[in-house]
Amino acid sequence: RQAALARLVSAGVMGMLGGQWLSGLIAQWVGWRPVFLVIAVLFLVVGALLWRAQRGEPPPAASGPTESGRFRTIAAAPASRRILAFVTLEGALALGALAFMPSLLQRQHGLSLATAGAIAACYGLGGILYTRTAVHLLRRFGETGLARLGGALS
Repeated sequence: RQAALARLVSAGVMGMLGGQWLSGLIAQWVGWRPVFLVIAVLFLVVGALLWRAQRGEPPPAASGPTESGRFRTIAAAPASRRILAFVTLEGALALGALAFMPSLLQRQHGLSLATAGAIAACYGLGGILYTRTAVHLLRRFGETGLARLGGALS
């Protein structure tokens, strides 16, 4: 279970890493506006592929609870609401700031957008390193020990 979660997080981090670096490269070569155009086109292509794949599948069986019913069950638990609130806050404060880092590095330090994007992508490299070693670290230190180690290193 932990290995599957680590792979999922790793895939998300890889997307973040690639997005930061590629958007910096594209912005350096052709400007910042085409970056948004490329993203919009990618979303349209992926959306069309998902729509096409979904059309060929039979409708889900009505025997189990619906997606919205399962979400309501999860959201009803106070612990779930706390976790969702903290994750939302973390995403807004930590990952939201990461989106502006390349622009800040370019403006304040005179770096090219490609270099600034590559520096921001290093956040992703750290995430990949963690997800690849998380199972081993948890085995060695346990959850509490890993939290303490992280606190000591920061």
